[in-house]
Amino acid sequence: MPLRCAVACCRSGIHPTSPSLPDAVWITNAVLNRAIERFHHVHSIPCRRLSSCPGPIESRRRLGKRHMTAILPESRASPLPWTIDLPFNLGEWSWEAPNAPEDRHKKKLSRVEQLIRWVEGPLPQDDGSILAPTPTTPAKTISEAQEVLAEFGDALTGVNGVQTTATLNGICKPYKNRLLKLIRSREISLDDLELALDPFDWRIREKVSPQMIDCVHAWYMKDVVLAIHASRIVPSHDAYGKEFWERFFDRVIALTPQRPTFSLFQTLVIEGVQKINFKTVPDYYRRLFQANIQYQASHPNQDAVRAAEDHASLFSEVKFFRKGGLVVFCDELIESCLAIPGDDEYRKRIGYHLLQTLAYIGPLSKSTFGRFSSRINGEAQWTKTEAFILVRARLLSKAHNRRTVATYYHRSLNLRAGNHWYWLIKAALGDGASRQHQNLRTLTHSCNIVGNLDLLLSTAARMPHGGTLLRDMLIASRDPHVAVAAWATYNQGRERKAKWGWHIWLPYIRGLVEDPDVDVALIWEAVDLLPFKSIDKLPRAYHWEGIGDRMTLLERMGDWFMSRSGVTPRQRLRFIERCIAHGNVAEGPMSKRLMANLAKLVIRDLEEGSLGRTARLQYLIKMTELHLGPEEGEKVRHQLEGWRWVVVNQDFGAMPKTNFNLEEELDELSTEMSEYQVRQEIAGGGLRSEHDAQGFGGG
Repeated sequence: MPLRCAVACCRSGIHPTSPSLPDAVWITNAVLNRAIERFHHVHSIPCRRLSSCPGPIESRRRLGKRHMTAILPESRASPLPWTIDLPFNLGEWSWEAPNAPEDRHKKKLSRVEQLIRWVEGPLPQDDGSILAPTPTTPAKTISEAQEVLAEFGDALTGVNGVQTTATLNGICKPYKNRLLKLIRSREISLDDLELALDPFDWRIREKVSPQMIDCVHAWYMKDVVLAIHASRIVPSHDAYGKEFWERFFDRVIALTPQRPTFSLFQTLVIEGVQKINFKTVPDYYRRLFQANIQYQASHPNQDAVRAAEDHASLFSEVKFFRKGGLVVFCDELIESCLAIPGDDEYRKRIGYHLLQTLAYIGPLSKSTFGRFSSRINGEAQWTKTEAFILVRARLLSKAHNRRTVATYYHRSLNLRAGNHWYWLIKAALGDGASRQHQNLRTLTHSCNIVGNLDLLLSTAARMPHGGTLLRDMLIASRDPHVAVAAWATYNQGRERKAKWGWHIWLPYIRGLVEDPDVDVALIWEAVDLLPFKSIDKLPRAYHWEGIGDRMTLLERMGDWFMSRSGVTPRQRLRFIERCIAHGNVAEGPMSKRLMANLAKLVIRDLEEGSLGRTARLQYLIKMTELHLGPEEGEKVRHQLEGWRWVVVNQDFGAMPKTNFNLEEELDELSTEMSEYQVRQEIAGGGLRSEHDAQGFGGG
């Protein structure tokens, strides 16, 4: 009997059955509590208390069994003052709740309590101190998620005549919201979530077009990803595992290529797997990028601005590339896209959207992007609109200010206004001072690859402080041809061309001097080498290849022009003379290297011709005395006189001149050839006779 009953019996003088009977069983209170819990787990009844028969208080105290309870056969509790008719077997109760389940007031666990229970994990298993109850076959229960999915399927089966995606999405919305609520509260199992990812069975797919189904399916799966992200206690927590996300990616890639599909992929990468321990396979990106390129190319009448916004929204936040496999990934993407069959116009659109996709890849270097561009388009030229979109995409991927100056980027897409280049340059200059040169280099390099460099430079020249901006572009470009184009744009329409200081041109002078296609006169017109218009020395931090002052630059220019191809000795001599003249204006010590190059040219001219060129020797001595002083001039005179004495004493001048007669040379050559043929015939006959004598001949 229960404790309260035993106490009542003792007080009333009624003694219960003695607990020392042989049929009585003593068990601990802990074992009894576990048995009660298991009983209620198997037989779900609303009552949470089970009467027991502990025996009288005196016997438990006397026997030292306060922690135990006696189970007596056929024991009954004392009658209560009131009468309640209940069945003896509590498992046979038919109890009906006074309120409906949805009307009950249930105590909800707080967020902190949920976190503590999740951290502690499940309760430890019992040590099996009592025999387990006889296993019974539980009735198969249907989870709430399965009930929602069943109702969802029935609702979709009854759909007829759906004309728009909005109508189909409205039908799915109530059931979708119930499933999302289960996902956010983490009350759905992995198996049920797998079933919930694709609620559209074959019955609805027979009635609605695949494009409409995949559009609504993409919206639905995007909401599922966001619900999973919201259900995480910490952003790095993953409750579903690697295999689940791999199947999720396979489902996404199998959808019809359209804008909701690409938006779903972006959400899946950013919100779904970016912060969990899941490494996305590059093949997923390659397949989806190729699908996006084909989708954009299949719409020839699509607005270029809309396509650019689609590309930008897809690649803006997806950070997936690893530096090691970037080039391999791009090569595979290019090969797979260029292998797509189609007519010339379609393949050209494929190439344009492929190059735009590569332009949005930030880690791609400038040289690699240029190589891929020539591989995709070859020598063909893009239109002005296409070139601008490609340059804008390249700047968006390289700049760090796409949020701070988003207005400039947005205005640059207004192609009809005609000032899109102005806003793009403003966006490049809207970054920090340390990034402005990087952005200008990206602009000039991209325009040099895809075209429209003249439009970029002319727009920069019309902006406020256009001259300073063009000089900044010259410095940032690191390309001699872009530098010359910037200088030419600055001097366009000027009667007298302005020169820029030699320190600005320093990284490009060698390329201009050694390039046979560049006119030498351009160097003297563009580079200011005069001391009273430009600085004489540079700080050590700005030295380039050991060049830090004007005289060192002049002597290096002489060395570079000596190795230039496609020029005559007279042109080399005039160039060295001009370098010496610019060095003489500085009124400093003349470079002996320049004078050595001058002497080398004069001596080489004397060696190639006759010996009587006294004027050249006098010119060399005069130039040496003028620039290096009388002592150096006397040394040169002494060396030349010694060289002349050697030539005269070896009697080179008394040797007869060579006379060349073409007819006599041809006759002598024919005579030698005939004699050679006779000798060959004689030698061949001797070998033939020895061959016959040894028995190897025929006949």
